[in-house]
Amino acid sequence: RYAGCSTAGEITPKGLEDGQVMAMLLPSAAFSAASTMVENLSSSGMDEITGEVEALRRSLRSRVGHERADTTFALCLIDGLSYAEEAVTSAIHWGLDDIPLIGGSAGDDLKFET
Repeated sequence: RYAGCSTAGEITPKGLEDGQVMAMLLPSAAFSAASTMVENLSSSGMDEITGEVEALRRSLRSRVGHERADTTFALCLIDGLSYAEEAVTSAIHWGLDDIPLIGGSAGDDLKFET
């Protein structure tokens, strides 16, 4: 599985930089993943998003046999022009319960166009 987005700066070993590519690779031998994409983000109901997250948790738990907050995390990449970032993050949080959430908004290099 893969996902990606634009940024408005990248955190690198040299500090904050522009024009870099960031990659996060999770080897399948050590990680299990469940993913979804929310279509029509600005018109999706928050209860629907929370329900999707809860379904992903159940799916992951059934495949790996457990779910531990100390070894499980969620990653969210969201369109910065959706104007729904805070609401969607809250909906995801409700569905995650104790699982930490990391991620950010797609930034299009601070042009705010696409």
